[in-house]
Amino acid sequence: MKHLLVIAGLLITSPSVLADPQNFLITRHKDSSALKPCVDKITKAYQLLSINFTLKEYPGRRSLYMANSGKADAELCRISLIERRYKNLLRVEPAIHHLAFHAITQKGNKHLEKIADLKGLRVGSIRGMMAAELVFEYQNVRYENKVEQSVRLLENDLVDVLVLAMPDINQLVIDGRLSNKFIHPTPLYQFDLYHYIHARHKDKLALFNQTFQKLTDKNDYLTDD
Repeated sequence: MKHLLVIAGLLITSPSVLADPQNFLITRHKDSSALKPCVDKITKAYQLLSINFTLKEYPGRRSLYMANSGKADAELCRISLIERRYKNLLRVEPAIHHLAFHAITQKGNKHLEKIADLKGLRVGSIRGMMAAELVFEYQNVRYENKVEQSVRLLENDLVDVLVLAMPDINQLVIDGRLSNKFIHPTPLYQFDLYHYIHARHKDKLALFNQTFQKLTDKNDYLTDD
């Protein structure tokens, strides 16, 4: 009997069960306040699709690896630029969220309103946040694993500017981590974020698109910030 229980436990967590189209494993970037609205939005969509899901957090690039390799069924919320690298992920339309990225500096004596304004500056951001890594792909940028750790780069004069998503900035303000720092009010750039499913579920893509579009048409549920 003990052997049967062990085997049953293994089956519950095996990739073949997680790959069941009615039981999705969805990965997401760990410790990012910016993605909280995405959870509510996919929850509503998956309810309409009659698909149960489990949400699991990983460091940013690890999360994408899990989804792209098929060890998970979907990725919570990402920019379309990831499609350059992660070929097994299929974008669900329409976008489910929108993010603006702002600069943070020690002082506000220089206006930073676009990416070109960062030329010659030492930049810091969060590792695994593709909206930063892919934008600054060919530049020398210092990354930290967590938002809180990235602030230390600025405090220790290891970078001249931090680039973070506005929801993460707001959380740092609430936590008192940006005292005496200047948050530049104009976004450096902005991105739509999309839900992605693994290519093995491509037969479900049209249904996903229809469901997400239905919610958007009904009450703009998927596009509000």
